[in-house]
Amino acid sequence: MGNPDTLETRFSFGTLTADSFPCLPRALIGDIPRIDIQGSKDQFPDTQLKWVALGGKLFGRTRIGPVDWATVCESGLYNGHEVVVDNMRFFCRLPDISDGRPAWPGQWLDDFWATGKDSKRGVIRRLRGVAPPDPDLIWMPESVEVAKHVLVLVLEPILPDLNGLVGEKVSVVTPVGIGTAVLQEVSDYDIMLDGYTGKLDNAWSKAVVAKTVLQRVAVVNIGKC
Repeated sequence: MGNPDTLETRFSFGTLTADSFPCLPRALIGDIPRIDIQGSKDQFPDTQLKWVALGGKLFGRTRIGPVDWATVCESGLYNGHEVVVDNMRFFCRLPDISDGRPAWPGQWLDDFWATGKDSKRGVIRRLRGVAPPDPDLIWMPESVEVAKHVLVLVLEPILPDLNGLVGEKVSVVTPVGIGTAVLQEVSDYDIMLDGYTGKLDNAWSKAVVAKTVLQRVAVVNIGKC
């Protein structure tokens, strides 16, 4: 069986920061840094976070740290918090075991911080020797106060009123990446864009004369440029 991770469409979005400064994911500075996400910055490519869009959410594909639980709490990730990335709003949180397989590619072996049934401190762990597509992820409580584990993030989109963006140049996140365009029309089922710059998939997009029509189910998030 081939590597299932290669079938994912991953893209860069947002800058990883520690105490408000761009940072490398595996070289965090400070005892208890505040981890956050700021707007994308092409001049700092090594600090850009990788994501995959699945089920209307963005699941992190950048492994951060390892960090301790105090860093998770300092970063507002235990309960989650709102972030604005490239003028798009998201709820940023830890993975939860209920997210299932999208939270973790099949080839990752690290334990990483997550919440479980009672939102308690713990990690998601892969059961060794269980081959996909069988379930192979479990949640385990973490009782060691100073234990360090890998941190990955989940972004849940907070969509704006699309009618208020008609006529504006917007950034659009889709399952295959990010593009920009002028939003021209909005209906209950799709949106029409002029001059779209991103990748497309025929399963949820089509060209109409010189315009691009996207099904709304493919619009993960959208924001004014």
